[in-house]
Amino acid sequence: MSATLQSVLNDCQTAQLGGWSDDPRAFTIAPMSGYHSVAAKTDAAAQFDAFRQWRDETKPLFVRFDLSVFETSLSVLCDQPRVGGCNLDTVLQWLGVIGQENVSSIILTGLNPTRSGMGVIKVGQRLMVTALLAFIYARLGFAINHRGCQASEERLSI
Repeated sequence: MSATLQSVLNDCQTAQLGGWSDDPRAFTIAPMSGYHSVAAKTDAAAQFDAFRQWRDETKPLFVRFDLSVFETSLSVLCDQPRVGGCNLDTVLQWLGVIGQENVSSIILTGLNPTRSGMGVIKVGQRLMVTALLAFIYARLGFAINHRGCQASEERLSI
């Protein structure tokens, strides 16, 4: 399905979060083993700069968001748990940056409905939807600082 969609988007760039990419031109964030992971090697500011330098705004952007982008403790929800993934905060930051781009299409992959345990599927769906909120907010023009942004502080007096 991804290949069909990409064929319609003439000369598109692909941003791949997790999963496998057979496109050497794709910008990969925490790919499955066998690929260099930009997210694991440098600090966040350098990663985002590398993405912005890679990005050609004259071309459509296709985003593949795979459940396997998440770190091992979260990726047990997908078919192939992995080492070297991102935590939720990192994925939120990436989707916030990507959401500021002119994205033509985004596809969610990695959720296997035939996997036993409906709770696993529901948790995986909730995790991806939570992460997509950063993308949606960025598309709407809201900048969100994910680190240390506590909405309220609760104090308990005894």
